[in-house]
Amino acid sequence: MDKNTDSGGGLGTGAPVTGALVTGALGFAGLHLVRELLAAGCRVTGLGRQFDGSAPPPRAGGFVRAESPGETPGFRYEGPAGAFLYLEGRIEDPATVTAALDAARPATVYHLAAQSSAAASFGAPRETIVANLLGTLNLLEAVRALPPAVRPRVVAVGSAE
Repeated sequence: MDKNTDSGGGLGTGAPVTGALVTGALGFAGLHLVRELLAAGCRVTGLGRQFDGSAPPPRAGGFVRAESPGETPGFRYEGPAGAFLYLEGRIEDPATVTAALDAARPATVYHLAAQSSAAASFGAPRETIVANLLGTLNLLEAVRALPPAVRPRVVAVGSAE
């Protein structure tokens, strides 16, 4: 069975499994990665949230936010390297992660979503542990639950101040 097609079950639509899902896509490293993936011709879907509870910014790293047309959830960000779909959600929520995988149909997941500020982690240690550890576990479990034919590889990235 071809690793790049879905034979049914799991994601279930039979559509090609291509592109990348980038968690933490609007973060510092995430924006750089998205730009490079787009420049390489990759279809990109981003997933993330603003830790301060605000809406995704209208501009981020040279990208401009526009509402997605039609039934597509999320926002479309457009920039010099191309455009990507940004889904707003918390990786701490398993249903959000599963929905993002269904929407993105990625061959690779680049996991950059985390609370990386040392100062913020001291101010909210429980929330940091939940976001960083439970979020990663949710992502890995959602990927593991997919049929092997459509299971993306996961590249986990970490950083700190």
